[in-house]
Amino acid sequence: MNKNEPRPLGEVINDLIQSGELPKFKSSKRCKGMDKMSKIRKEELVREILADFDFAKVHRIMLLLNWQWRGKTPTIGDLRAEAGRLLRNVIENDNVYSSGTGGLQAFKTDESLELYFILEQSFALIKK
Repeated sequence: MNKNEPRPLGEVINDLIQSGELPKFKSSKRCKGMDKMSKIRKEELVREILADFDFAKVHRIMLLLNWQWRGKTPTIGDLRAEAGRLLRNVIENDNVYSSGTGGLQAFKTDESLELYFILEQSFALIKK
């Protein structure tokens, strides 16, 4: 292969997996008693998660996969803004526990607020 030719996507992703770069697309903060938390404390949690999350890594993967939102690959600023919107949606609304779009997913439980970048997922419903 010529040095100037792009590497096959499979090779690049495999190298990222081997280096440990690919799996960690998560940031979370423990926050027991979220329903009693002040608006200021909730915003502090959102800011902590946004500061901890590796948006540059997500952006690199999106570029490699040619992953686009509305016809273009989002910038790191776009990713950060959308993640903030999703986190605020779940933390400010009592009846919302998950909110996501474009690979980003925010979750809240009784004890944590979490942000993920999800490349693939699968689930099954358990019938009672």
